[in-house]
Amino acid sequence: PHLFYLVFGESVLNDAVGLVLFNAFSKFVVAENPPGKVLVAILDFLIVFSVDFVGSLVLGIFCGICVAFLLKIVDMRKTT
Repeated sequence: PHLFYLVFGESVLNDAVGLVLFNAFSKFVVAENPPGKVLVAILDFLIVFSVDFVGSLVLGIFCGICVAFLLKIVDMRKTT
């Protein structure tokens, strides 16, 4: 079971990174992209990627803390 969770977690992480990168790089593919806007597009990419990364990290930590607290309160051994 341990190997399954490692592979599953790695797969989910790869999918999430792929979606974030696709969203960020899709802004580069436009009909007209003059050379002057390339620097602005790169800076926009870095900002969007950083916001997505930090937001996902904060959300993951928050959900992990909530679940850990819930599992600490709930006694799974007691069933009725």
